[in-house]
Amino acid sequence: MPSHFENIMQSARTLEPMLRQLREEFHRHPELSGEEYRTSARIGEVLVDEGLEIMDLGLETGIVARLPGEVDAPTVALRADIDALPLAEQTGLAYASETPGLMHACAHDAHIAWGLGAAVILSRMQDRPPGEIRFLFQPSEEKTSGARVLIDAGALEGVDYIFGGHNKPDLPSGVVGIAEGYLMASSGRFSFTLVGRGGHGAIPHLTIDPIPAAATALAGMQTIVSRNVSPLDSAVVSVGSVHAGTAGNIIPSEVEITGTMRSFRPEVGDLVETRLRELVEGAARAHGCRVEWTTLSRGVAAVNNHPGATGLARDSMVALLGEDNVVEAVPVMASEDFSLYQEEVPGCFLWIGSGYADSLDGPGWHHPEFAANPDCIPIGAAVLAASAIGALSAQ
Repeated sequence: MPSHFENIMQSARTLEPMLRQLREEFHRHPELSGEEYRTSARIGEVLVDEGLEIMDLGLETGIVARLPGEVDAPTVALRADIDALPLAEQTGLAYASETPGLMHACAHDAHIAWGLGAAVILSRMQDRPPGEIRFLFQPSEEKTSGARVLIDAGALEGVDYIFGGHNKPDLPSGVVGIAEGYLMASSGRFSFTLVGRGGHGAIPHLTIDPIPAAATALAGMQTIVSRNVSPLDSAVVSVGSVHAGTAGNIIPSEVEITGTMRSFRPEVGDLVETRLRELVEGAARAHGCRVEWTTLSRGVAAVNNHPGATGLARDSMVALLGEDNVVEAVPVMASEDFSLYQEEVPGCFLWIGSGYADSLDGPGWHHPEFAANPDCIPIGAAVLAASAIGALSAQ
């Protein structure tokens, strides 16, 4: 008799034409974080047609649905994110974005198709293990704010485990990466203004020039990772913008600087934030300027895969795809608000290969030419469905 996992993969293959069509539809109609009205409505239509119950959580965008289970059985949640990016598409796809300046440049269109595919597979499964399965179609991941909205609305009430996945263009379709512990970094932001006193470039002694203060601060910030963070830890401090001045013979009054800081362990994040503040304020004082902080925020925590949830997911992936197609996930310094769910319940986040085996070094996330390999669509649906069944079967 075929196993649950064999049936899941067979169902995913059967559903592949429908799921590809849905993916293309969502790709044509991208919507920004917090504006996913059409996307949410369409997701709801598909779920209702499959007999799932839409939970009334008062959400403006996003959808949470459920397959009810036995009262005393566990509840497993599956999460897919649904928002797009403000980027003009350059893929040349037949189903390219029809909305100027917007595209699914992180392949959340594929994630939606995975989540819908998992919902259809599980809703049609005749011998599904007892337990509730909840489907979280989350808005505003790109702003790392949607997970908190769903949590505060009650989407995780009664949930015992949560699983999610992100496409990975440097893994070929059909391969899944999984690892216990840290997978994605915390996401901190900083923005500040160094304020001096402007004047004529020919008489700098009558000014308080913020440009040298900025140069000192920028040079010092580059030493945080190399001289303050242990070589055995990971951290990033990157400056993304520096704005000052209007002409070569005018000393400006202000320099505005923004950037990001990333780390895995909270204590490393504390160190980076402390040293950043000290270096910037020290540079300002040394040059007679003052600092006006606009933002100095740690942002969402790092994605940290729970040992128990990861073990369940790994066993399910091996059963679904075979041991050769389950690899150790390589962490990245990008961020994800899936970490907020993991602060509430045990959870595991997986890499789901979305690349082409012969061109794994092509355009990646947030690039105008990036699009996930369509072959990953049934695989991702099967992966999410298998994660839920594996967790329910183990109880």
